[in-house]
Amino acid sequence: ALDYHLWFEYFIKVPEIGQIHALDATLDHRNASATINKVWTRNKSQLIETMNGSIAKTARIAREHNIVCGNTEGWGSVNWYDHPELGWDWIKECAEISVDACLKHDNYKFICTSNFTHPQFKGMWDDIAWHRAITGKIKRG
Repeated sequence: ALDYHLWFEYFIKVPEIGQIHALDATLDHRNASATINKVWTRNKSQLIETMNGSIAKTARIAREHNIVCGNTEGWGSVNWYDHPELGWDWIKECAEISVDACLKHDNYKFICTSNFTHPQFKGMWDDIAWHRAITGKIKRG
């Protein structure tokens, strides 16, 4: 199987995202959050197209080697955490977009919902309706 980790972060190219990777709750993330939102809003169509292309390429390469593919990690940022200046909406939206793209490929057999679905990510963990909806979508294929 081909487990290929894909992240919008790699395409969005916002230097401030590195500050979030520090996972330092004492830092001010307002600028990083605002920049991510601005770049995402301005370039959303292109970023989605790039992600769709990356997912399609992963599926094509796996098909060429007669193996299944998927993601055990993905979709928005490599690192994120509960912080008053960081919301979960972008992370969830990236997951929804990516899951939909994966489901277009019959050999995409394992798909994560998000990299942040553990109880330590309370902002994500507590959104039971979102988890049920996206997991249901994956299970229905």
